[in-house]
Amino acid sequence: MAKIRTKFQNKGLSGYDKKKYVWKLIYAHILGYEVEFGHEEALNLINAQKFTEKSSGYIAIGIMLNEKSNFALFERVLNAIKVDLNCGNEVCEGLALATLGNIGFAEMVPELAPIVIEKTFAQNTNSYVRKRSIMCLLSFFRRNRSIYDQPKWLKGFKTLFAIKHKGILMSSCSLLGGVVTIMGRDGLYDIVPSLISCLAGADSNAEDYYYYKTACPWLQVKLLKLLQLFPPPEGKRELNQINEIMMKIMNKTEVTKNVNKNNSDHSILFEVFNLIIHYGDASFEILRLDTIKLLGQYVEVREPNIRYLALETMSRCSTIDKKNQLIKKYMNIFFKNLRDKDISIRKIALNSLFSLCDAQMSGEVVNEILDYLQENDYELKEEIVLKVAILAEKFADNLNWYIDVIIKLIEFAGDYVNEDLWFRVAQIITGFGDAEPNNQLQRYAALKLFDVLKTRSLHETMVKIGAYVISEFGPLIVQDGKSYKDQFQLLESHFYNVQNATKAQLITSYMKMLKNAPELKM
Repeated sequence: MAKIRTKFQNKGLSGYDKKKYVWKLIYAHILGYEVEFGHEEALNLINAQKFTEKSSGYIAIGIMLNEKSNFALFERVLNAIKVDLNCGNEVCEGLALATLGNIGFAEMVPELAPIVIEKTFAQNTNSYVRKRSIMCLLSFFRRNRSIYDQPKWLKGFKTLFAIKHKGILMSSCSLLGGVVTIMGRDGLYDIVPSLISCLAGADSNAEDYYYYKTACPWLQVKLLKLLQLFPPPEGKRELNQINEIMMKIMNKTEVTKNVNKNNSDHSILFEVFNLIIHYGDASFEILRLDTIKLLGQYVEVREPNIRYLALETMSRCSTIDKKNQLIKKYMNIFFKNLRDKDISIRKIALNSLFSLCDAQMSGEVVNEILDYLQENDYELKEEIVLKVAILAEKFADNLNWYIDVIIKLIEFAGDYVNEDLWFRVAQIITGFGDAEPNNQLQRYAALKLFDVLKTRSLHETMVKIGAYVISEFGPLIVQDGKSYKDQFQLLESHFYNVQNATKAQLITSYMKMLKNAPELKM
């Protein structure tokens, strides 16, 4: 570094040597070293006539300068960039725009935004320059949203999406996606027909954009993602057109031996699935049915990436299969994937079961997950406990079943059952406010926990909830042959096996029982 600093002090240093030493500084900066000099030399290279020197200067400035850099130096860089922006040379303009997108201060956006917007939306802008101006405008917009003029930009977007150049279309998708994500879609609905037309023409003029015989897979994915940001088109012609495009994609996508082709084709296909789910009833019925059938096939394939996507997508299919009639056919496949070796597959299978579960399937789903809970998957136990507790409470037509499920949760994974869960159970058994207490449920819970507490070694959470329920509702089970003395002795048998917090709970329970049965004093 000291040697380079010495070399820069030589005013007769040639452009080639200056470029060479600037590249060494770039390398040092990329390695993580703090580079405090060389910016002046990089600025001089920007003003050079040779392309190699100018591009080296722009790369150095784009990498080593940022919003925290010296503003005085940045102003000088800005002046040099302004010259190149209006020079008429597409290469120089492209370099300037790319650098602005990387290092632009929020304060300088209002000054340069009109130039960039003009180059982005103008009819006669060169394709090479337009691509870079679009991405530069996106960077400007993220730094300063005040440059957004909805009517003007809508007109500009229509101009951009009417262009056949695939590179410009991909850049335009990024810009539109950034705008909709931040500002919302209001006022931009008129762009949807243009997006559908671009998707329909993805195969045309795509000679340089084929990937394993698939035309512009990246552009198709971007367009399908954008369409998911808008509601279904209101026009019947556009709605039929997008449905026909989706049907065409679904019919021609096949699993091949080439992994790269599979990845590109299925990236498009799964975005089609997402769009069908997003449209719901607005999509053709045959598309909704075929989506579930295809996903049912993909959740059984050996390729883990496709299987993961299929499981994740199917978890959202309740919007197109309202009664889950078709999805029920594939429940055993979800249960099978719950025991996969890949943790990501197991997790998404669990999430899918949770999302798709309804009142009819709740018993089967909860019992299956409880069986799986005994297999000691420590990475998912906490999440399993939470999801089972939610499902059991949400779909419990019979609260006795809910009590059984919670007891099994504590038995199988007591360390993962937090205090809030057993407090909730106690609240449900006790009743809410002025509502009539459910004596049948209270008696059932007391009997159930009485039998459970006969086991010598129990988790402390089980002892806590058992002590509370028996001390509160013990009188309801006396007629079942569970005398107060038996109840007291049962709780007392656990006293010396638990920690102080649980002992305090037990002592409180003893006092409650003493109030109901004074003979326990003896």
